[in-house]
Amino acid sequence: MLKKSPAAICNDKPSVSEKVDLKIELGDVIITATDGIYDNLFNREIHDIIECYKRERFCLKREFKCGLKGSPCLLSEPEEAEELARRICRAARAKVDDGMAKKSVQTPYQRKFKKTYNECWEGGKEDDITAVVTFAVLAQSLPLQRKN
Repeated sequence: MLKKSPAAICNDKPSVSEKVDLKIELGDVIITATDGIYDNLFNREIHDIIECYKRERFCLKREFKCGLKGSPCLLSEPEEAEELARRICRAARAKVDDGMAKKSVQTPYQRKFKKTYNECWEGGKEDDITAVVTFAVLAQSLPLQRKN
């Protein structure tokens, strides 16, 4: 996780990063994303996208390839990770597009900008928008892949 020095707004150098160890549990969804995601989407919005997708998937599958059954939709498939990443990216991009179309949007970046400069930022923040989604699953539930 990059920590910005108090005197700089855009000082995203690896030398100012901080290593963080987190305990994860079976079923956790890990989102690794660029600031284009986190500047345009609030954490609650990302959480809502994940929960909505879980509900959709649970309606479609009650038994999972990894052998688990019945959890309130344990996401585990690579296709699910790809689709969830797409949805998160689309939601961030929609904030940028809506802002450019002069629609009213609220973003985390607006709050940061106001706090830093005491001025208003209108719309989303056009930036690189990339997300990688990973699921915490049991190692023995994954198919073994042999290297040739």
